Amino acid sequence: MARCLGLGRARADAARARSDDPRLRSALEACGVGIGDIDFLSGAVTLSAEWRRIWGLAEWETATIDGLNAMVLEEDRAARTQALALALDPRGPGLYRARFRIRHGGDGAPRWVCSRGKIQFENGVAVRLIGITRDVTDEMAARAALEQQAGLAELDRVRAEQSAREQQRLALALEAGAIGTFEADLLANEIRPSDKLRQIWGWPDDRPIQPGVLDALVVEEDVAARREALARVRRDQGRYAARFRIRRANDGALRWIDTRGEVQFDGDVPVRVFGVSRDVTDEMEAAAVLQEQARERQRLALALQAGAIGTFEADLVKGDMRLSEKHREICGWASDDPLPVRVMDEDMVVDEDRAALQAARARALSGADQFHARFRLRRANDGAVRWVESRGQVQFEDGAPVWAFGVTRDITDEKQAAAIWEEKAALAEQARLRAEELALEQQRLKLALEAGSIGTFEAELPDGEPVGNAKWLEIMGFAPGAPVTARRVEALVIDEDRAGRRAAHAAARDPASGGYFACQHRIRRASDGALRWIDSRGLISFRDGVPVQVRGVNRDVTDEVEAAAALKEKARLAERLTLLAEALPGAIYSYVLAANGDRLFSYMSPNARSLLGFGPALHELDLARLSARIPADDLADLLTARDVSYRHLTPWAATFRYNHPTRGEIWLSADSRPARRDDGAMVWHGYIHDVTERETAARALAESEARVRALKDERLAALEKMAASLAHEVNQALAAGATLLAVARRRFASARLRVEADPDLDAAAKAQDKAADQLLRAGRIISRVREFSRHGEPDKTFRNLHDIVRETVAGLEDDASFAGFEIEIRLEAARDAVLIDRTQIASVLINLLQNARQAARPEGPRTIVVASRNHDQDIVISVIDYGSGLSEDVQSHMFELFWTTKRSGMGVGLAMAKAIVEAHYGSIWPDVARAEGTVFNFSLPLIETSAAGGEME
Repeated sequence: MARCLGLGRARADAARARSDDPRLRSALEACGVGIGDIDFLSGAVTLSAEWRRIWGLAEWETATIDGLNAMVLEEDRAARTQALALALDPRGPGLYRARFRIRHGGDGAPRWVCSRGKIQFENGVAVRLIGITRDVTDEMAARAALEQQAGLAELDRVRAEQSAREQQRLALALEAGAIGTFEADLLANEIRPSDKLRQIWGWPDDRPIQPGVLDALVVEEDVAARREALARVRRDQGRYAARFRIRRANDGALRWIDTRGEVQFDGDVPVRVFGVSRDVTDEMEAAAVLQEQARERQRLALALQAGAIGTFEADLVKGDMRLSEKHREICGWASDDPLPVRVMDEDMVVDEDRAALQAARARALSGADQFHARFRLRRANDGAVRWVESRGQVQFEDGAPVWAFGVTRDITDEKQAAAIWEEKAALAEQARLRAEELALEQQRLKLALEAGSIGTFEAELPDGEPVGNAKWLEIMGFAPGAPVTARRVEALVIDEDRAGRRAAHAAARDPASGGYFACQHRIRRASDGALRWIDSRGLISFRDGVPVQVRGVNRDVTDEVEAAAALKEKARLAERLTLLAEALPGAIYSYVLAANGDRLFSYMSPNARSLLGFGPALHELDLARLSARIPADDLADLLTARDVSYRHLTPWAATFRYNHPTRGEIWLSADSRPARRDDGAMVWHGYIHDVTERETAARALAESEARVRALKDERLAALEKMAASLAHEVNQALAAGATLLAVARRRFASARLRVEADPDLDAAAKAQDKAADQLLRAGRIISRVREFSRHGEPDKTFRNLHDIVRETVAGLEDDASFAGFEIEIRLEAARDAVLIDRTQIASVLINLLQNARQAARPEGPRTIVVASRNHDQDIVISVIDYGSGLSEDVQSHMFELFWTTKRSGMGVGLAMAKAIVEAHYGSIWPDVARAEGTVFNFSLPLIETSAAGGEME
């Protein structure tokens, strides 16, 4: 019990007293104290080997904050969380104290642990917890035993019962045949064991056993003791006794064996051994348990003898308490008479603590909990206010509380020490607090050493060589065993930081400063020249005012410095983004669609107030109010686009109408990208702005284009009627003229046969031929005009455009007008699958080839090139000539109907070509950026083909 109640304070005092002892860590480990370091920013948890042993964590097992929390028993988790919350309060001292149960990670058994630590804060934020833990299961068990049994008499009784049970187990083991016998023939070098002995040793068959075979089963650590027992046989008159461990032959199990025997001699020669062996594994384990229980009872007895704990026995029926001598001393109750509970409550307990004490007592009396309370009382003899802690157990008879047994201890010193530690304000205690703070800092440094992040060094002043541990050598970049001098360490510091480091060291050499120094500087690591930030702290020791020794630590804080710089940069970036958001005409927003279907704007920039007529906070609280201002059809389209974006993780873009509270109907455009959160919610981060002017202009333009198309359709309809009527009337006249001209030509030809050759007649015949050609040409022109005027939707089929080009060029080989021309084909497009009207596209290509032929200069090249290429999702056909090119006037009118530069042209070809290409969702245009000639291009959209069978889709 004394260990449970006072060991924490004793160890804290011992730690402060030996704060400069480099063996402090080993001492703490030897006392069963584990050391831990938790970084709240990174979540890293570093635990000493003793901590891992106490909690049952393997060395290879990664420790986490959540993992440690999960090991705490659920019943104790709330109290531990409350203790941690108090320590994390930046307004407090940051001290953490808790006693709770854990589920041991190795065997799953519940264990009591006591943890203490100190929280480090930076700018009011908790960043680190450094502390210790120890296993107090035995102490708690002893305390419970003391509270429940109220004295050592019960412990003795338990011991007697356990001893009796152990004796009974041994007797039953003997009765069950737990002892095996053997006979060893030393001359024949063989052992004949009984069946029980074979079972004990795990020997599988009935054959005699060679002694050397059994020797191999003995654990290596016990071989020497067994041999020594054999060597003592002659001295002990042939008696042999030994206790050792073996690895059982059949399963390798580790067992304790007790062997005894007697050796027979023939003269001085041992010839035979008779003996017995028994498996005493259970006895050894039971003895170990009994020894541990005896030690625990001894510790409890010593605690009571030392007078640190007072006991009480309360008669709940009479309402008075009988106190031990120590308890009377604690309360200042000089009389041997019982102390009335009423007197204690009304006259001794401090008013502020009386309610809590009575509440704890009421819980115990109801049977809901054991009695446990901490309160202040005013001692009866001298009026001194003392803090006490009481624990007890209530006994019931027929459901009514009748007796209470328990213990009380004075914890005033602990409370005062805690108050001094928390407040750190009393000027009278300033020197001691400074020493405690330094001791705590030393403890932090030593605890950090265990985590492997801090290197220690020491040096004799003024010129001693620094001696550092392996971590310090690693941080500085020195090879193990390499000579290290103060000059060499100084040389690693970069020039810009050297002055600051020297100033910090110089200030610490002044005895008035206390000898403490701390600085951060950069070095060029000796091993690789890497630039690293070093946090260096230490303490200089003085003798007669002269510095004689320095001890300190170095820590590589490069990652921390870089992280701090990154955080500052992120803060600056966030500020710039905020300013940018305020400067934008629209609003930045984050829209959340939760997994349960809830939806809200988790963020919207302040510009939303002017854009939407609401403040950003309103959108988070009442999204329905915003949706009500969007027309139903636009809202449906908006939600459909959202659902598509949700399913395919594609951008969500929408333009919709919005009924502004003050401006009326406006147009808004929103663009966002989705991101799925770990909790299953989808978040769209985007930008929304006012596009009313753009949409109004677009709709006005669309209405204007609709009116133009209607007018054009009306004119084309009139043109179609006029062309049909004109074609009918003119074709009749042309047909009659052609018929009459044909008759005249036949009669003229008959007359020429009867008349001698006459040049005038030959000229008249040629004129007739030309007249016939002109009549035919007039008919073709009227047919083309009529065909253009009633041009309808193309009859489209899937085609390979390269095949159309080759067929069209091949069809011109017999055309006399292309005599002397070379048509060169350069089909370089990788894809040529299109959906077209073959006849119409062929007519476009023929028209462009005819124009290229007609544009050729008499003295120029007689070559026309037809080329293809892919551009995005289109195929482009180019017809290249080397003619005189196009003037600006021609370029501005070339696609107009009935406009031509040819004396015999009608101005219909390019207009029809443009109409056909655009009907196929393509484009046609000239490229005149050439030194000579012209390039006419037209593009058509490509159609995807399946990779398996080449089928078009």
